[in-house]
Amino acid sequence: PDTELLLQAAPPHVQSVLRSASPSGVHVALLAEYLKAVNFPRAEYVISGLLSGFPVLGDIPVVPQAPPCSVRSQSISCEELLHRAPSLRSALISKQLTMLSRAQEGSEESRILRELFQQALEDIRLGRMSPLVPATARPDVLGTRRFGVSQRSAKGILKVRSIDDFAESLVNFTTSVRRRISMARVSQLVSSAIALRSQRPDDCLHVLKSDFRAAYRSVPIRSEDLQATDVLVVDPDSRQVFATTQYAMPFGAVGAVYSWDWVSEGLVAIIRASFLIPALRYVDDLFFAELSCLAEQSRDLLVEVVSLFGFVLAPDKTPRPSRAQDVLGVRV
Repeated sequence: PDTELLLQAAPPHVQSVLRSASPSGVHVALLAEYLKAVNFPRAEYVISGLLSGFPVLGDIPVVPQAPPCSVRSQSISCEELLHRAPSLRSALISKQLTMLSRAQEGSEESRILRELFQQALEDIRLGRMSPLVPATARPDVLGTRRFGVSQRSAKGILKVRSIDDFAESLVNFTTSVRRRISMARVSQLVSSAIALRSQRPDDCLHVLKSDFRAAYRSVPIRSEDLQATDVLVVDPDSRQVFATTQYAMPFGAVGAVYSWDWVSEGLVAIIRASFLIPALRYVDDLFFAELSCLAEQSRDLLVEVVSLFGFVLAPDKTPRPSRAQDVLGVRV
């Protein structure tokens, strides 16, 4: 009930993003309670960001445990960017039309465009993006070009990743980042295994791993930045360019990296402190060593806890514990 009251007070687009993050939606009240219990630094920023959205323009806050570092500096003001929006949008629409004209029916380019369009339609259905409008219907609004990259998964499955080029539309050049986040490494997994082994030398160890599903897409964008999150997508069937506004953090925006880092770092802090799972994280990948006698329980507990907070670990990327796993491209 507390979460529902918080959501009802949030902007409509924020509600849509949080409700679509999982079958139950993000449980903001529970997350707030546990972040406070584990003394997570600036827990209030995580909760306010979830309920009002995180920035994609201007200064991008970074978790306080990250060391100070001038990662990037603003090279164009938000005001200048929005002033240039009409000409930028027109040029990027033309570029999308050129890409469309070069995609022959049945070609790999055509297949990618069709998959990108279907992904956009699915995000619209989930409430993560606004309904489609002709790209020319909003001539004064900034637009960002969407393109796709074919990637082969570790299991050999070919998939298309949508990339919204927020560098090309200059959105990323309005950002400044003053701290450098650090991600877990395989060497830390080894150190963790050594620590466990030293305490229980007669017990075997297993490696566990998982992956948050649609991580960035579970994090909303703040209302005032929506004026810069229109995405230009191509429909290869009607041969038209459409626009849709991103409500959730897109792959391609600098702000997406840091907003997800706030949320996921909070979740991992809870997983470690409250549930005693020695999880390590690299962006949306989780991995850790565990005593083999506890490994199955730890895996089930991890999946359940993440689900209770309203996020999802991808089942196909959460294999059963074993003596060896591929972690960040390394066989461990």
